[in-house]
Parts: sequence; structure tokens; C-alpha cells
Amino acid sequence: MAIEEQLINNANNGDSESAYKVALEYRAKNDGKTSLDTAIKYFEIAATSRKQWILNDYALALVERAEASDLEKVITIISELCAINNSQSIRIMGLCFIKKGGEYQPIGECLLNYSSQLNNKWATYDLINIRLKRKRSTDRDYILSLSDSDLCCDPRIACIVFKTAIGGYGMKEDYTTAKKVFTKTSSDTSTHLAVLEILKEQNNEKYAKLIELDYDNTDCEIMIELAKMYRDGIVVKKSKITYDSIVKKLPEKYKLALEKG
Repeated sequence: MAIEEQLINNANNGDSESAYKVALEYRAKNDGKTSLDTAIKYFEIAATSRKQWILNDYALALVERAEASDLEKVITIISELCAINNSQSIRIMGLCFIKKGGEYQPIGECLLNYSSQLNNKWATYDLINIRLKRKRSTDRDYILSLSDSDLCCDPRIACIVFKTAIGGYGMKEDYTTAKKVFTKTSSDTSTHLAVLEILKEQNNEKYAKLIELDYDNTDCEIMIELAKMYRDGIVVKKSKITYDSIVKKLPEKYKLALEKG
């Protein structure tokens, strides 16, 4: 969709609100360096308002472009916000140092860790991605430790922790943590369904025992998914639980839905 000409004119005349809207439009295009350069141009105009979220978005775009002068500029733009514990600013500063690399990498990770402790889930995502690529034993331990955190209620994080615990990403499995995450997510339908999708890749007795824990779940969406797994032979372990025994527990309207799909 074309950006309104009047909005661009207002931005070019120094209106910070219009410039911010234009910057976001170009940022959303995500079609290469030209759009990013243009977004940064308008973020710079918008940043004259000194609003925290605009400064953060401006700095994040500079980190993404990562030219040498950009990274130095980031430090100038958000240092004051970092000093007042703005978690997103601290996260972006961490990403900036990681982009610098070398001796700055550990500093960047420390900043991301601090931002994560301030409940910035995006910083937690960043740390997870770094550790999944590196795959040291300490990286695995960090990811598994998130099973004890409230962050594990986030579907994306819960799925990564669970997949790591069952031996995904080339990591050593940890059944105890897998069971903890499986149980912890059982009260959140969407997250638990995502965890069940990961379990479909497994086909052994150890993880079939986890699936059996859902037999007493009262959430009909989860029970339907459980029934499908038994019906389609995804659960191969011999068990007293059967497709028919699960279906009997469902209200009639859900039985019909199951028969159709």
C-alpha cells in the first residue's frame, strides 16, 4: 500500500509524529536495504520528539543495518534510557554490542540477560537464539532453567524449552524438565496444543507416558487432539487409554467435530 503523500510531506517538514508513521511503514516493507535506509531517515526526524519508544525503534533499526557509524550512534541515542532501566533500551544496547562482536559479545549477553530479568521477553528470545546456535552445555542449562520461570507461559518460549528437553536442536534430553513443561502448559490451551505438535515427532514409550497425562484434562480442544493422536497411531505404547475411551469423555458436539475431522 502506498504511503499517503500528505503524510510524507508532513514528515519531510519535520513533523515527528508523521515521520514516525512513515518510518514504520518503510520498516514493515522489510524488502531490503533501501527500505531500511529510508525508515532510518524518518526515524531520525521522529527522534527529535525524544519519546522513548521512538528512540528505541530508531536504535533497533540502526542495529539491524549495523554500519560502523550506526553502532556508535546507538550508544549515544539510548544510553540515557539504559540508565533509567528501560528494558527495551538495555536489550537494544546488548544487541549492539553483540553486533560489534569479539570482546564486546560477553557484554552484550550480560545486557540481554539483565533486560530479560526485567521481564523483557524479546531479550529472552534473543538469548535463546544465541544459545541454540552455540549449543554449549551451559547454553542448554540456561534454556532448561526457563522451565521454572513465568516466561515459560509464553507459547514460543515454552515450545523451545520443551523441544530442547526432549533432545531437540541437537541437545541432550532431560525427561524431568520435559514433564515439568508438559504439565505446566496443560492449563493453557494454545500453548499445550503447540507442545503436543512437537510430541507428534516422537514415537517412543517414554514420551507416550507424557501424553497419557492429558487423559484427565477437561479442556475439550486438548482432548480432541489427544483422541486424534490415539486414532492416527501417533501414540504406539500399549495402554488402557484408547481412542474410544477418550471420545466417551467428550460432549456430543465435540464427538461430531472429531468424526468430521
